[in-house]
Amino acid sequence: ESEAEDWPSRFYEIARTPELYQDRFIILSAGPYSATPAAALALTEEDWLRRSLTVRLEHECTHHFTRQVLGSMRNSLPEELVADYMGIVAAEGHFRSDWLLRFLGLEGSQYRHGGRLENYRGRPALSAGCFDLLQIAVRRAIDNLASFRAPGDKARTIIGLSRLGLEGMATGRITI
Repeated sequence: ESEAEDWPSRFYEIARTPELYQDRFIILSAGPYSATPAAALALTEEDWLRRSLTVRLEHECTHHFTRQVLGSMRNSLPEELVADYMGIVAAEGHFRSDWLLRFLGLEGSQYRHGGRLENYRGRPALSAGCFDLLQIAVRRAIDNLASFRAPGDKARTIIGLSRLGLEGMATGRITI
């Protein structure tokens, strides 16, 4: 049988195995992460842009990892908390709760309109009272992430935090 005659069966085999012909790319922008100005973090513009790229890269790689390993890559609040946690740790060497609070619009005593937490109000949108409760849960989760000591293994950290979800991160000391 010639190569030309065998092509339909070979094509069928290739089509059933997307990793043979599909690639995934992560394209990163170079701007300030989460539209956060450098001055808000007491950093120089150059330093913040460098760190922003690191946060963004680790954040997106965390999403890719969760898709490959956990079968999900949702635009969910718990996954965003994990992705931002991993990004901040990669950029700073440790978790900065003040950064994550700022990214979400929770840096003050009241929610700052325009923070990323708005993206997770849902459709239909959470009521004002429910959004207030969400803010409390997210603040508690971030406080617990601040005292969390990651095991040093990125995969184990991502999987462990992802399995906890928002409720698990918010309700007590985080251990995985």
